[in-house]
Amino acid sequence: MQQESVALHCLQKGTYLDCIKAISNNEADAISLDGGHVFEAGLAPYKLKPIVAEVYEQSGGSTTSYYAVAVVKKGTGFTINDLQGKTSCHTGLGRSAGWNIPIGTLLHRGDIKWDGKDSGSIEQENAPEEKGEYELLCLDGSRQPVDNYKACHWARVPAHAVVARDDNKVDDIWNFLSKAQEKFGVGTTGSFQLFGKKDQGPRDLLFKDSAVQLKRIPSLMDSQLYLGFEYYSAIQSLQKGRQDMKH
Repeated sequence: MQQESVALHCLQKGTYLDCIKAISNNEADAISLDGGHVFEAGLAPYKLKPIVAEVYEQSGGSTTSYYAVAVVKKGTGFTINDLQGKTSCHTGLGRSAGWNIPIGTLLHRGDIKWDGKDSGSIEQENAPEEKGEYELLCLDGSRQPVDNYKACHWARVPAHAVVARDDNKVDDIWNFLSKAQEKFGVGTTGSFQLFGKKDQGPRDLLFKDSAVQLKRIPSLMDSQLYLGFEYYSAIQSLQKGRQDMKH
């Protein structure tokens, strides 16, 4: 029996938004995106949809989400209610745990205006190795140890997702990715690995290093349903902040 083969071609673009536009214009078919970028991809005129979600391993089983937490140095004394004048560090503009959740949450609470920068945030799976030196800032005004992220987080963030046009290529994309993870996923022994960091290579190359599997998203789920109420509310607060700056 002849083995079926699928050709994969990579289209290089300067930014994620260029890739989104290329998919919308039928120049490319799919891209893996952070939740904040999934939101943008779902807007007009692009109207792309999430079709495949990354799965992460956590205590208690696997999940298609992760926790956005705010980390501070132990012994510094302040809480979420005392952030004025503090300096923050972020994983990236427009990133879910690094920007959209902390800034969107603080805007929603009325703690900052759009040009404020009052919270440091990292993704839960990238928590610092020296955990004993840090604590989490909780939304209720308390602090908790870093390991208590399930009880002290700012939002549960949807996993990174593969987005595509809502057309007849969706099945082909899933079939390709499904076969790829069977051949190169967790537990395989080949030199190429679909998930995880290889030696000292770049981080999060194809998918997040913490991903262990890919899971198909139900066909009726659009970007808003996939991102969920908490996250979508944070994004809306950011958008309102941008609009307020223009007036």
